[in-house]
Amino acid sequence: MVKSCASPIAAPLRMKPPYERIVLEKRESRTVAALRDALLRKLLSEELRMRTAEKLLEVE
Repeated sequence: MVKSCASPIAAPLRMKPPYERIVLEKRESRTVAALRDALLRKLLSEELRMRTAEKLLEVE
């Protein structure tokens, strides 16, 4: 079984009607896919390097 990652809309989403959940999940999926595509392009073109990306994600 695959665990879903924590989403900002995950908790309140469970209480929404099924159709509304589908709409919100599709919107979130498109947002995540767009972010993935943008980051992948930058990584492949070496505009963004893994070390730089990792430093940006570090939490103190």
